Amino acid sequence: MRVLMVAYYWINDGKESMIGVYKRCVRVGTALAERGHEVLLAPHGMNLPAPEPPGIKFVELPFTPMQHDNAAFGLSENDQNRSQMLDRLTELAPDLLVIGEAPLSGMFLETAMCTAELDLPTVIFDNAYGDFLAEQMWYGQNGLADAMVLTGPTSFHWSDAPKCVRQVPPFVDDVPNAANDLLDDLEISDEPLVTIFAYDVKVERVALDVAASLDADGPTLLFLSRNPETLRARLGELRPRVRTRVIAPPADPVLFDLLRRSKLAIVKHGFMQITEAVSLGTPVLSIRHNGPEWMEYTPEFFHQFAAVTSGSDLSEVLSEVERLLALPPDEVAKVHSGPFRAAEQAAAFLEQRIRRDVAARRRSVKLAASHSAG
Repeated sequence: MRVLMVAYYWINDGKESMIGVYKRCVRVGTALAERGHEVLLAPHGMNLPAPEPPGIKFVELPFTPMQHDNAAFGLSENDQNRSQMLDRLTELAPDLLVIGEAPLSGMFLETAMCTAELDLPTVIFDNAYGDFLAEQMWYGQNGLADAMVLTGPTSFHWSDAPKCVRQVPPFVDDVPNAANDLLDDLEISDEPLVTIFAYDVKVERVALDVAASLDADGPTLLFLSRNPETLRARLGELRPRVRTRVIAPPADPVLFDLLRRSKLAIVKHGFMQITEAVSLGTPVLSIRHNGPEWMEYTPEFFHQFAAVTSGSDLSEVLSEVERLLALPPDEVAKVHSGPFRAAEQAAAFLEQRIRRDVAARRRSVKLAASHSAG
């Protein structure tokens, strides 16, 4: 069967900005392809070329952002988006559409409205923030979707979710000891480790301030950077007393094992990075950018494990680093319980939805044929 997935893929100046939705779709799409399904992915906003993931074919969907008051709703006065999108979806003829995030505006909303008009089964992916927001999200979107997959640690899951809402853990490749060889090469053994997602510019700046302020007996700081040589040069000029290492971002299994072994992660203020780290038992210092605030919707007890800061007050940052490093691991472990394997769980749910909807369509066709014959 054919599955069409729609995701944002926004990159600025060659640096990652917003591709978390894309990554989520790729992980589930790969699992679907391994199950024998044909997977199409429309990465909206992909201005820089990227290779097609194994088993997934890139396709384009027609959408022109509007330059008027209706832009937020993905509408067009001359209806060009609607007619072109309907034609393209009819041409692609998917058995199921997956929208990578709640379709509140723009291309996602336009695609969702077209699939509703075509009576095409649709599933929405989004984040699980907790009971209240999950319930609001589903009952606000179920006019456009047949089902929903929500991602997050188990403590965020909607306790009374209907069967059409599948809740899965974070998309973590949980491979024990995957980072052993890397840590040996870096000569990092049992000392406390802080992993820093320094491919975000603001995270890098704040982490450099932290490095310059820590004493020699502080934790080892491991920077993940897309420009390791440049960052090493900056650290050389800074000459911090604390021990530092800089590497390029490793493969996901190694990355997640590094997070599991870390006492602290310093990341940008994104749902996926924060919840993946804390679900692995690692507290987070989150460097906030301008944008919507979602932490207030998460369970209250979770907030102690994820400190949010703009990074402008270094004394505040250092105080939070000290507090987070001292958190008992047993307390952090309460955020998530059970295995991961989110991609496989989501793929199985989508496969179930496809089979159910296809069977329902066949029954409908047979019923219509019998009425016509009668």
